Amino acid sequence: MRQLYKIKKRITGLLACVQMLFSDRIDVPPVVAEIMPLKRRSPKKTIEWLLNIIYEIMHKATHPNQNSKTTQISGIFLFCALSSSFAQIGINTTSPTRDLDVNGDLRIRNLPSQNVNESNFLTTDANGNIGQSTAYILSDVDAVIASTNVDRTVTGLGIRDNVPLGLSIRTTIPANKEGLVIIQYSVPVGISSFTEPRGYYGIRFLRNGVEAVEGSRKFSMMKEGHANMVSVSNVYVEHFSPRPNDRTITFNCKGYIEQRSGSGANRSHTYRFNMWSTGTPNFNWGRATISKQVFIR
Repeated sequence: MRQLYKIKKRITGLLACVQMLFSDRIDVPPVVAEIMPLKRRSPKKTIEWLLNIIYEIMHKATHPNQNSKTTQISGIFLFCALSSSFAQIGINTTSPTRDLDVNGDLRIRNLPSQNVNESNFLTTDANGNIGQSTAYILSDVDAVIASTNVDRTVTGLGIRDNVPLGLSIRTTIPANKEGLVIIQYSVPVGISSFTEPRGYYGIRFLRNGVEAVEGSRKFSMMKEGHANMVSVSNVYVEHFSPRPNDRTITFNCKGYIEQRSGSGANRSHTYRFNMWSTGTPNFNWGRATISKQVFIR
C-alpha cells in the first residue's frame, strides 16, 4: 500500500501538469475526481487504470485524429519517464532530494499575516531542509511602571496585607495552546519616617485575587534609626496546559505590613511603597515595576 501511495502521488502531480499544458485543447476531468476510485481497486487494476488515463489525456492532446497501438505504447513509455521526474521537482538543480528542491534564494511577494495565537513556524537545518517547529515562541510582552508612591500608616499591632499599589497586569492564554507565563516585579518598600518599628513588610503577590505564595516576598523590617527602604523583587513562573477555551489571568502586587510587638501598642508608623519620591532625589531604590512575558506553543 505504501508503494501504491507513492505511485498515486507521482501520477497526481503528472496529471496536474498535463491539465495545465493541454487544458486549452481538451476537456480534462479534474484530478481529484479521477483519483477517487483508487480506493475500490486492487494495486494492479489501479496502475492499469492510471496508465489508461495518462494515455487518453496525452493521446487526445497530441494526436486528436490518431488511435493506433503504437501511439498507445509510446504514450505509456512517455508516462513512465515523466512519472519518475515528477516525483521530485528541482529548481536550479538536476538532482532534487525533496519533493521540491530549490537551489537558490526564495522570495514570497505577498506573505499573509498570521494570527498572533498561531505558534507553529518553519525552521531550516544546516542543509536547508524545512521543517515545522513547535517550540515556545514569545506571544506577548508588557510592563507597568508605578507613577506615585503609596503611604500607609499603621497604629498599634496588626497586619495590613492588601495595600493597593497600582501594579496589575493581565494576560490571556489562547484556546488549545500550551502557555508559559513569566511575571517579574521590583517594588521599593520601606519606612518614611525616622522611627524603628518591628515586624515584617514586603509584597503579597496575587493571581486572580488569590495569593500565590511562590510569588510573595516579605522581609524583617530594618532598624537603623533613620528613613530606609529595600527593593523587593521576584520572578513568578507558571505553566498552562492546553484547554478548549481562552484563559485570562490577572496578576498584581499588594503591599504587606505586619507590625509586631516592640513597636508600642499605640504607636503609629508610616510605610512607603513604589518609590521614595515622585521627583528627585529618588536615591537608589528606583520605581516599582511589574512586567510579563508570555510564551505559547
